[in-house]
Amino acid sequence: MKNYFKKFSIMFVMSLILMLGSVTTAFAAPTDGFEIGTTNLNNTDENSAKIGDQLTEPEKGWKRYDDTNSKITYSLISLYTTKTQGHYNLSMQRIPVGNTIKFNFTGDKLIIITLARPDSKGFEVYIDNKDVGKITDNFSSTPGRFQNVSFVKTDLDYKEHYVCIKGVEDSGGIYFDAIDIDRNGELKSYNENISSISLNKSTDNLQVGQTDNLVATTTPAGAQVIWKSSDESIATVDSTGKVTAVEEGTCIITATINDGSNLSDFCTINVTKKDTTEPNEPDNSKAILIINLTDGETKVFDVSYSEVSKFKQWYNTKSEFENKLTYEFNKTVNSSISVEEDVVHDQITSYEIRKY
Repeated sequence: MKNYFKKFSIMFVMSLILMLGSVTTAFAAPTDGFEIGTTNLNNTDENSAKIGDQLTEPEKGWKRYDDTNSKITYSLISLYTTKTQGHYNLSMQRIPVGNTIKFNFTGDKLIIITLARPDSKGFEVYIDNKDVGKITDNFSSTPGRFQNVSFVKTDLDYKEHYVCIKGVEDSGGIYFDAIDIDRNGELKSYNENISSISLNKSTDNLQVGQTDNLVATTTPAGAQVIWKSSDESIATVDSTGKVTAVEEGTCIITATINDGSNLSDFCTINVTKKDTTEPNEPDNSKAILIINLTDGETKVFDVSYSEVSKFKQWYNTKSEFENKLTYEFNKTVNSSISVEEDVVHDQITSYEIRKY
């Protein structure tokens, strides 16, 4: 009898150990590393992953963070870890509707990876407090597919963004697996109070001696901005953002928030020579146009200076006179009579202009 209880006790303890071991595998320690993409889906030259594709690793120019990363926060966590299913890093989060997933990242693009399930369609993605789209329910042909591309955003400004994935409709929940961001970006803990800076211009074209004022919009508003020119021999900038063009060339004006974040925005300044083109003569100016011909004849026309300019363009521009061999002048004899008089290009030896 004692041996029976002894055996029973041993079997009970072993069973308890096995049960506890299986329970601990239901929870995974945070995975704070990332994976850099080295190839594109289907080995294409450019990124080709789109919503509905299975993407088991990030593409070139991207990096992937797992759902267990400590910088991703959940209002309610239900973590599944399994070696028999194809979740990224063997884990995913099932978040019921009414809950949130939050994180910050630096970069200009974002992909969200989930298990493909049509009941995830009730989740909206907010970036910088703007609703930018839903976790797409484009899963009808591949329900249950692992590491499914469910959201893509590639047109963001390159800066730090805060993201909230929120269940707002009646659905089963989201099966959240991983996120992909810009290769040079960084995943950060959620914080809505992030610094930002943007300039009112990305390029500015000035002539030597001209000035222009660049305006920096910052978060928080009124943050101190440090201005710098990459080449002060081409253009300078003062502490208020006033740019002065000095010499022909191109330089970069940088505006940086002075809070230790090193967040900056840039404006390319293109400087050209000062325009020295003489202004056109006013239409009401007059001139005597004297035209000498090959037969010794001289023609004299009292015309406006704008007419003289048209004649000079016709005479000096090869394509003009090839298309039109003669130039017509209208001579006014009196208030009721005017005469058209032509000159032929090849018969002109010289001409003289006398302004008055």
